[in-house]
Amino acid sequence: MINEISKYIEIKEHGTNDNGRFVRGEHKGLKINVCETGLGFYGSLCKSKHKNNLASYNRLEVKETFGMLSEGLHLPMEKSKITRIDPAGNLYLNHSPANYYPFLGKCKYFERWSRKNTLYYSKAQKVLALYDKIVEMRKAGGIPSNLDGQNVLRYEMRLLGKLCQELKVNEVNAAMLYDVDFFKMIVNKWANEYYSIVKVNCISQNHFQEMKTVNRKDLIEGFALMAIRLSGNPSIINETIDNLYAIGKIKNRTEKFRMKTDINNLLSRANLNDKNELIEELDKKIDLAKEHYLNTF
Repeated sequence: MINEISKYIEIKEHGTNDNGRFVRGEHKGLKINVCETGLGFYGSLCKSKHKNNLASYNRLEVKETFGMLSEGLHLPMEKSKITRIDPAGNLYLNHSPANYYPFLGKCKYFERWSRKNTLYYSKAQKVLALYDKIVEMRKAGGIPSNLDGQNVLRYEMRLLGKLCQELKVNEVNAAMLYDVDFFKMIVNKWANEYYSIVKVNCISQNHFQEMKTVNRKDLIEGFALMAIRLSGNPSIINETIDNLYAIGKIKNRTEKFRMKTDINNLLSRANLNDKNELIEELDKKIDLAKEHYLNTF
């Protein structure tokens, strides 16, 4: 296989290791690794076809890409075993992507963390990544003139392994990537992972702006409301009070009643269901991207 495939790729490296001979190279923008037992490839399918990953990339284009690879490498690439999938969408926004990150709160079972221009939600075999696409392109060598001044948030769902377990299928091969039902499942999963992120309202700004003056009590109450919104579950406060009473940390029923009354009075002064305009915009962009991919065949 090595000698045959080497004819069709741009060879970058070759040699011998513990597993025998190997060749590493590129074909149509994809990294190709060939050894005596088989071939592996990785990279962006969208870039392979469009030379960038800003373009919209639909199901039929996935099929066309594998047809192109099969023809170029003289192999049935549609039979390839897929070990990683990174569905993504570029969202054109009214503001810089970093302005939206503070209002994306916790996500159940994920660790939330950030680095430079990227917000991450990660667990064992899955990562949700939201980052400023313009900043990334500028670091990589520049941006097209038509994107100058644009705000582009890229949202990726990176499925890093154990795809059969994650997607509840017996196998994942290349041909499944352009199967209608499988493609729809991936798109819906991409959107649903975003929907599962707790959205934080604009309590830090709107709550205080409605006041003529702000004293220490107002400040403490405002940030208490912010913490409640970050939890995504206001009822957890009353549940915590009940638990503290049950284990004897709150000494009597009267004190428990007063605590609940204070909390409920605080909650009544703020509508925790209101969304700020940044989250409303982001939600709509996700909805539009989802509908676009589900209806473009």
